Amino acid sequence: PVEFIAASMTLDIGNTDRLNVFRQEAQRLDVRIAAPDINRSQAVFSVDAAANTVFYALAAVKGVGRQAMDHVVAVREAGGLFKSISDFAARVDPRQVGKRAFENLVRAGAFDSLGPNRRQLVENADRILSGAQAAQRERESGQDNLFGGGSSVSELRLTQIPDWPLHERLGEEFGAMGFYLSGHPLDAYGNALKRLGAVTYASLQEDRRRAGFKARIAGTLIKKSERRGRNDQMYAFVSFSDPTGMFEVMLFPEVLAASRPLLEAGK
Repeated sequence: PVEFIAASMTLDIGNTDRLNVFRQEAQRLDVRIAAPDINRSQAVFSVDAAANTVFYALAAVKGVGRQAMDHVVAVREAGGLFKSISDFAARVDPRQVGKRAFENLVRAGAFDSLGPNRRQLVENADRILSGAQAAQRERESGQDNLFGGGSSVSELRLTQIPDWPLHERLGEEFGAMGFYLSGHPLDAYGNALKRLGAVTYASLQEDRRRAGFKARIAGTLIKKSERRGRNDQMYAFVSFSDPTGMFEVMLFPEVLAASRPLLEAGK
């Protein structure tokens, strides 16, 4: 199952909705999907069968691209693991890894092993990529620095700034990946949801009663699509996410009108 899920995810590497379906299937089979890691992930989905783990593909992060990630993996394999953000900047070609790709990799958690403060890396992206450009110019000119060998890009000085609070961090991760991987915004509300009698999407799917029963379910809103009905009234399809998966709810006109102020992505 581990290899099969990895191969299936690689086949659909550009389709976030399909990747999320496979992630849910992995969860059901007790296969761990590890977050992307600049020092461990490949450009495509890879496995550690002994640990029952699929490593998330670098190229599956939005706005990154397969060619750029093949370059990063080749640099890592040629020169060893990246030791720091400065080391990464000194070794990669900034023409391959642009600002958007770098920022989305950070948001997805790919640099957590080198710098766990994601907001700091995103807000210092220009400085980091300027260091990469300086190192690239040096390589092209064929010059070594004063002490012989290596790049003159020493440890980059990054502006000190606190990380995003957890809900923002997860929101940024969602934007870069299309679903929540390292955690879920509803995790913080576990006890409250239990008291309210809310069930998970997964348990609702497993329920053998197929019709005529009521259930209470919680979700973080992902997207909303409003339509106009035949009687000119608006109705909507709304996508939600909970820690066990994504689901869609149809809202009829009177419910839509009453709940419209609440229907914002992330709520």
